Amino acid sequence: MIQDEVPGTIFVEEDKILDHAPKKEWLPIRYDPVYRQKRVSKPKYPFQSESRKKEYQKVKAIRKAFFQKMFPKEKELEDQFHISRATLKKYLNMSEEEVERLLEITPYKKRDTPVNPYLNRIYKMLKDNVDSPLIFAYILHQWYRGSKKSLENHILAIKENNFGGKMTKIPNIEKRYPETIDTIRRSDVIKYMTIKDREKMKYTKVATCYPITKIHKFVEGLKKDIAAIKHAISSAISSGFVEGGNDRYKLVKRMMFGRAGQKRLFNKTYAISIIMRTGIKTSELIEKWIHEDGRIKKEMSVF
Repeated sequence: MIQDEVPGTIFVEEDKILDHAPKKEWLPIRYDPVYRQKRVSKPKYPFQSESRKKEYQKVKAIRKAFFQKMFPKEKELEDQFHISRATLKKYLNMSEEEVERLLEITPYKKRDTPVNPYLNRIYKMLKDNVDSPLIFAYILHQWYRGSKKSLENHILAIKENNFGGKMTKIPNIEKRYPETIDTIRRSDVIKYMTIKDREKMKYTKVATCYPITKIHKFVEGLKKDIAAIKHAISSAISSGFVEGGNDRYKLVKRMMFGRAGQKRLFNKTYAISIIMRTGIKTSELIEKWIHEDGRIKKEMSVF
C-alpha cells in the first residue's frame, strides 16, 4: 500500500507536496561576467616539438653516414635506421634549408567549435585562480550546448599550457533541484513511521513534512482503531479456513464454466464441501453416490 500511495521521492515546496518532480537546474555560480578580450595562448605543442626534434636528428645522422661513406650500400642504411627505400631517397634529396625547417612547429588553424565563444572567459577564470570544476559548471550555466567532454578537455588544456599543472579529470557536476525544494525518500517515511524513539529524527526533513503526506492520514486512521487492529494481529482466530474454502469453490467454478449445467456445478461444489467437512476420499464418495443413484432408480422403476 505504501509503495502504491507514496512515490520513491517526495518533493516538498513551502509545506506543499508537489504532484510531479521539479525541473533540475545547474548549480548557480556567482562570478563577474566582465572579462577582457585576450587571445588565449597557443599550445606549446610539446609532443610535436619532441617528435620533430627526433626526426631532425635522425635525418642529420642518415645524411652524414651517407655522404661520409660510412655505409657503402644504401641497403645497409635502410637496415641500420629502419627506414624504407623511398624514405631514404627523400632524406638524401633534401636541401640544408629543408632539413632545418624540420624543427619548425606547424601552426594549425583552430576549427570552429561550440567552446570557442567561451575560451577567453575560461582563460580569465583560470587566471583568477577559479577552480576547474566551478569553471566547468559556470560555462554549462551560460547556455553552453556543446559536448561536456570537449569543454572539459579545453579547460584542462588551457590550464596546462598557460598556467602549468596537470589534471586528469574534472569531478562530475550535475544538475540539482532548486534550493526551495525539499526531497524526502520513501524509505525515510517508513523509518519515521516505525522508529521507536521519534526524537532521534526530530530535526530531519521527514519529521517536518510527514504530517502533510498521504500516508499520514492512513496512519491516523489506524490509530483510531488501534485496539481492533492489535486484536486482529494477536488473536489465534482466523478467517483463513473460510477464505481457503472460497478459493476452492471459485477454482471449481472456473473449471466448470461453459462445460456443464447448473446441476453438475452444484454436484461438483457439493462434493468439495463434503470432502472438506468429513475428510472422505473422493473415490469413496463417488462409489457411494453411484450406489445411491442406482438404488433410487430401482425404486423408481417399481412405481
